[in-house]
Amino acid sequence: MKYVLEYIPRCLVAYRTRRLAGVAVMTYIVSLGASLALVGFFGLDAVMKAMTEPDLTIWLASFSTIALIAYGATKWYLRDVLIEANVREGLFFGAMLILFGIALDMLIVVPHAYVTASTTVLEFYSKPFFMITVVIILVACALAGLMEETIRHEAR
Repeated sequence: MKYVLEYIPRCLVAYRTRRLAGVAVMTYIVSLGASLALVGFFGLDAVMKAMTEPDLTIWLASFSTIALIAYGATKWYLRDVLIEANVREGLFFGAMLILFGIALDMLIVVPHAYVTASTTVLEFYSKPFFMITVVIILVACALAGLMEETIRHEAR
Protein backbone atom coordinates (compact mmCIF):
# COMPACT_ATOMS: atom_id res chain seq x y z
CA MET A 1 0.00 0.00 0.00
CA LYS A 2 2.84 2.36 0.83
CA TYR A 3 4.36 1.93 -2.63
CA VAL A 4 1.01 2.52 -4.34
CA LEU A 5 0.66 5.85 -2.54
CA GLU A 6 4.10 6.93 -3.74
CA TYR A 7 2.95 6.70 -7.36
CA ILE A 8 -0.20 8.74 -6.90
CA PRO A 9 0.39 12.14 -8.50
CA ARG A 10 1.04 14.96 -6.08
CA CYS A 11 -1.47 17.23 -7.81
CA LEU A 12 -4.31 16.30 -5.50
CA VAL A 13 -5.36 19.92 -5.23
CA ALA A 14 -9.04 19.32 -5.95
CA TYR A 15 -9.26 16.49 -3.41
CA ARG A 16 -7.37 18.47 -0.79
CA THR A 17 -9.53 21.54 -1.35
CA ARG A 18 -12.77 19.56 -1.06
CA ARG A 19 -11.57 17.90 2.14
CA LEU A 20 -10.39 21.18 3.59
CA ALA A 21 -13.68 22.92 2.80
CA GLY A 22 -15.74 20.07 4.23
CA VAL A 23 -13.76 19.89 7.46
CA ALA A 24 -13.76 23.70 7.78
CA VAL A 25 -17.55 23.89 7.44
CA MET A 26 -18.02 21.07 9.96
CA THR A 27 -15.61 22.84 12.32
CA TYR A 28 -17.62 26.06 11.95
CA ILE A 29 -20.81 24.19 12.85
CA VAL A 30 -19.16 22.55 15.87
CA SER A 31 -17.71 25.86 17.06
CA LEU A 32 -21.10 27.53 16.62
CA GLY A 33 -22.62 24.82 18.79
CA ALA A 34 -19.84 25.25 21.36
CA SER A 35 -20.46 29.00 21.40
CA LEU A 36 -24.15 28.43 22.00
CA ALA A 37 -23.26 26.01 24.81
CA LEU A 38 -21.02 28.65 26.42
CA VAL A 39 -23.78 31.23 26.10
CA GLY A 40 -26.19 28.77 27.69
CA PHE A 41 -23.78 28.04 30.53
CA PHE A 42 -22.63 31.59 31.31
CA GLY A 43 -25.63 33.56 30.01
CA LEU A 44 -25.82 35.87 27.01
CA ASP A 45 -25.26 39.06 28.98
CA ALA A 46 -22.08 37.74 30.61
CA VAL A 47 -20.63 36.53 27.29
CA MET A 48 -21.41 39.81 25.49
CA LYS A 49 -19.93 41.79 28.38
CA ALA A 50 -16.78 39.61 28.31
CA MET A 51 -16.17 40.66 24.70
CA THR A 52 -15.57 44.23 25.88
CA GLU A 53 -14.53 43.77 29.51
CA PRO A 54 -12.23 40.81 30.22
CA ASP A 55 -13.73 38.10 32.41
CA LEU A 56 -11.04 35.52 33.08
CA THR A 57 -13.40 32.56 33.52
CA ILE A 58 -15.28 33.13 30.27
CA TRP A 59 -12.09 33.86 28.34
CA LEU A 60 -10.37 30.71 29.61
CA ALA A 61 -13.45 28.60 28.80
CA SER A 62 -13.74 30.02 25.29
CA PHE A 63 -10.00 29.84 24.54
CA SER A 64 -9.71 26.24 25.72
CA THR A 65 -12.82 25.30 23.71
CA ILE A 66 -11.42 27.01 20.62
CA ALA A 67 -8.06 25.25 21.03
CA LEU A 68 -9.66 21.82 21.42
CA ILE A 69 -11.93 22.30 18.41
CA ALA A 70 -9.06 23.56 16.21
CA TYR A 71 -6.78 20.74 17.35
CA GLY A 72 -9.43 18.09 16.75
CA ALA A 73 -10.37 19.48 13.35
CA THR A 74 -6.74 19.53 12.25
CA LYS A 75 -6.23 15.94 13.39
CA TRP A 76 -9.37 14.97 11.46
CA TYR A 77 -8.16 16.82 8.35
CA LEU A 78 -4.68 15.26 8.52
CA ARG A 79 -6.07 11.78 9.16
CA ASP A 80 -6.14 11.15 5.42
CA VAL A 81 -2.84 9.58 4.30
CA LEU A 82 -2.99 11.46 0.99
CA ILE A 83 -2.50 14.74 2.85
CA GLU A 84 1.00 15.38 4.09
CA ALA A 85 1.12 15.80 7.87
CA ASN A 86 3.51 18.44 9.15
CA VAL A 87 3.57 21.80 10.91
CA ARG A 88 3.30 23.70 7.62
CA GLU A 89 0.15 21.81 6.63
CA GLY A 90 -1.26 22.38 10.13
CA LEU A 91 -0.60 26.13 9.86
CA PHE A 92 -2.13 26.19 6.39
CA PHE A 93 -5.23 24.42 7.65
CA GLY A 94 -5.44 26.83 10.61
CA ALA A 95 -5.26 29.83 8.29
CA MET A 96 -7.98 28.32 6.11
CA LEU A 97 -10.13 27.70 9.20
CA ILE A 98 -9.84 31.38 10.06
CA LEU A 99 -10.67 32.49 6.51
CA PHE A 100 -13.61 30.09 6.24
CA GLY A 101 -14.86 31.24 9.65
CA ILE A 102 -14.73 34.90 8.66
CA ALA A 103 -16.40 34.18 5.31
CA LEU A 104 -19.19 32.17 6.94
CA ASP A 105 -19.60 34.87 9.60
CA MET A 106 -20.02 37.42 6.83
CA LEU A 107 -22.72 35.27 5.23
CA ILE A 108 -24.58 34.20 8.37
CA VAL A 109 -23.86 36.27 11.48
CA VAL A 110 -23.13 39.75 10.14
CA PRO A 111 -26.41 40.15 8.19
CA HIS A 112 -28.29 39.17 11.35
CA ALA A 113 -26.31 41.73 13.35
CA TYR A 114 -27.08 44.37 10.71
CA VAL A 115 -30.80 43.64 10.84
CA THR A 116 -30.89 43.75 14.64
CA ALA A 117 -28.71 46.90 14.70
CA SER A 118 -26.13 45.13 16.85
CA THR A 119 -22.56 46.17 16.17
CA THR A 120 -20.91 43.71 18.58
CA VAL A 121 -20.20 41.14 15.87
CA LEU A 122 -18.57 43.73 13.61
CA GLU A 123 -16.58 45.14 16.52
CA PHE A 124 -15.44 41.63 17.46
CA TYR A 125 -12.88 41.51 14.65
CA SER A 126 -11.11 44.62 15.94
CA LYS A 127 -10.84 43.41 19.54
CA PRO A 128 -7.73 41.83 21.06
CA PHE A 129 -9.94 38.81 21.83
CA PHE A 130 -10.13 38.01 18.12
CA MET A 131 -6.37 38.41 17.62
CA ILE A 132 -5.68 36.08 20.56
CA THR A 133 -8.18 33.61 19.08
CA VAL A 134 -6.34 33.67 15.74
CA VAL A 135 -3.03 32.94 17.46
CA ILE A 136 -4.59 30.12 19.51
CA ILE A 137 -6.08 28.52 16.39
CA LEU A 138 -2.76 28.70 14.53
CA VAL A 139 -0.79 27.27 17.47
CA ALA A 140 -3.31 24.45 18.04
CA CYS A 141 -3.31 23.54 14.34
CA ALA A 142 0.50 23.63 14.13
CA LEU A 143 0.75 21.36 17.20
CA ALA A 144 -1.73 18.94 15.66
CA GLY A 145 0.34 18.90 12.46
CA LEU A 146 3.52 18.25 14.46
CA MET A 147 1.87 15.47 16.45
CA GLU A 148 0.48 13.79 13.33
CA GLU A 149 3.88 14.05 11.62
CA THR A 150 5.53 12.45 14.64
CA ILE A 151 2.96 9.65 14.74
CA ARG A 152 3.41 8.90 11.04
CA HIS A 153 7.20 9.03 11.34
CA GLU A 154 7.22 6.56 14.25
CA ALA A 155 4.87 4.23 12.36
CA ARG A 156 7.36 3.75 9.53
